[in-house]
Amino acid sequence: MTRAFMNQLAELRDRVLENASSTEELVSLCERVFPNNRNGELATLENSAEGIAARALSIETDVLKVIASDDAFGDDIHTLCVMLKVSSCFSRVARSTARMLERASALDEKTLGVYHEQLMPVLSQVMEIVRRAISAFRDRDVEVTRNLICEIGAVDATAREVSRKLFSDARSRTVTVTDCGQFFRVLNDLERIAGHARSVGSALVFRGSETEPATFAPKIASAVEFAGG
Repeated sequence: MTRAFMNQLAELRDRVLENASSTEELVSLCERVFPNNRNGELATLENSAEGIAARALSIETDVLKVIASDDAFGDDIHTLCVMLKVSSCFSRVARSTARMLERASALDEKTLGVYHEQLMPVLSQVMEIVRRAISAFRDRDVEVTRNLICEIGAVDATAREVSRKLFSDARSRTVTVTDCGQFFRVLNDLERIAGHARSVGSALVFRGSETEPATFAPKIASAVEFAGG
């Protein structure tokens, strides 16, 4: 491996880490203003999400170019595939978070008041999962991510419990069908955010595994073709 190639890998990792930090700041902002977009922070959060997505696209394009080069092989392919996956996950976390806050902000205040107590624990669980996934990526801590993947089932279980109450209330006309649908989409967004964080963990577990890179040859070949290699 040449020094130039090592520097290239290090620069790509630094860019992914920078986007990870931006994602962490975004979810913290969301947690502060959720659910009613206090101080009109939604526009700030949406702009941040778009910036994260744009940087992720640039990172992914450059990673694919490196994969398509003659320098990348063996363990380097492992590392580059993880960067590709994780970068995409951070972009999806950011956009899903912005979309979720937008939907929550549109909810009727009465509906928010009724379900606030049930919703906040789900939000807290999800945001903590995102933070831990980012921390695990920074520290390259595979064991933390293995535990994280298992814990995400608790988010799904809590969300299902809230959904059952929501649908029951919709049938009894405690909440309108429109607000029920909007609230359910907020829950779906939260589950989706947790799922993207789980994907960060899955990528790290893959990076720490003994799986032969050849197993992923079809995916790598597709990436090379896409990058014009």
